Amino acid sequence: MALLVMAGCSLLASPGLRAQNPLPGTAALTASEDLSAQMIAGIGHFLEKETAHAEENRAPAKNLP
Repeated sequence: MALLVMAGCSLLASPGLRAQNPLPGTAALTASEDLSAQMIAGIGHFLEKETAHAEENRAPAKNLP
């Protein structure tokens, strides 16, 4: 078990697994705001918009008892 832990630690310390340069034409993410809050707000906005769209385009029910 100790050998497995040592092997894992040596892999994590290898230079190939460290942070790399961003892809060409992109930049590193440097936002200072809470990105998770922005994501949740965006999801809520999307769901509200899609719900309104579904209500507008829903076919009328036929032959309801």
